[in-house]
Amino acid sequence: MKKIIIILILISSSVLFSQQITNFNQKIKNGRIVITYDLQGNTSYDITITATKNGKTIIPSGKCLGFDYGTVTPGKDKIIWWAPALECRGWDAEGWTITLKAEWNFMVFVQGGTFEMGSNKVTREKPIHSVTLDDFYISETEVTQAEWKAVMGNNPSEFKGDNLPVERVSWYDAVEFCNKKSEMEGLTPCYSGKKKKIKCNFNANGYRLPTEAEWEYAARGGIHHTDDYKYAGTTANLGDYAWYNSNSSS
Repeated sequence: MKKIIIILILISSSVLFSQQITNFNQKIKNGRIVITYDLQGNTSYDITITATKNGKTIIPSGKCLGFDYGTVTPGKDKIIWWAPALECRGWDAEGWTITLKAEWNFMVFVQGGTFEMGSNKVTREKPIHSVTLDDFYISETEVTQAEWKAVMGNNPSEFKGDNLPVERVSWYDAVEFCNKKSEMEGLTPCYSGKKKKIKCNFNANGYRLPTEAEWEYAARGGIHHTDDYKYAGTTANLGDYAWYNSNSSS
């Protein structure tokens, strides 16, 4: 069984591609096409827009669009406007058919395999040893504040922004998030118990945090890695990729 991971990153049993758009409406106002819709679901979605006229389909550019497209959290009365005249001189708003698509696609498939875990260059990573992992899905980015709010109903982060990673959360908060998200999507929660007695059922198909081995394997590029990555996905200077004690004034 493939599993789900959250770093707050998630591991999952499956990737969901869902059409969650309802109450779609399109009208013309002041030379713009105005689209309204409701977005169903329990997490943020990537909203993409296509426009068709006279058999030709285009993807409107961001400079000509406004409001609720891109990463959008569920809710009613979402609105998008598109100005065809800004897209191309001479285009008007008449005769266009607009299509919206909602995709939840933040999980990346990682094929299982065997790798040499650890490092002889770092004391606490010794000794290097072989580890074998099954297939799993891992979230491509840290859990965003929008995703956290959709599940937990709050945002404890200090640096606010829907597309920024959630922060100022404890391990226990992360466990609660995983279980609630699993229940929302009809999956079996991985975690049971409270505080120091929390246990993880690795056979459940719900969300959980990655193990150290899963995280290191994914960061190294999985079964396809050919480089001796010192850091996640790179052999380059750490300061070019990470914000940490030495380059952030502590």
